[in-house]
Amino acid sequence: MPLVPLVQQAFRDEQPGEALRLLVRDLHTQGWSKAQLYRAFLALFEETQAWTPSGDEREVLETCVLDALVGWCAPAWRLLPEEPDVREHTL
Repeated sequence: MPLVPLVQQAFRDEQPGEALRLLVRDLHTQGWSKAQLYRAFLALFEETQAWTPSGDEREVLETCVLDALVGWCAPAWRLLPEEPDVREHTL
């Protein structure tokens, strides 16, 4: 399934940030690497997409997913800590 419908579904959850973090873990279990996840979620911000996140949605995506994949968060909030954090040169 494409990422956009999964993200839209997560935003309908009562706790969208946690739903997005669970989605990241699920996709990782399906074989997505940390760098692939970062690129895919970052691509949601491109205006060429059929759907782009609103202001509040952008903030949730940035803080709950993107920052957590690159390590710009508290250690306990990092996503997929078993893999190295995403760095620009690894994309």
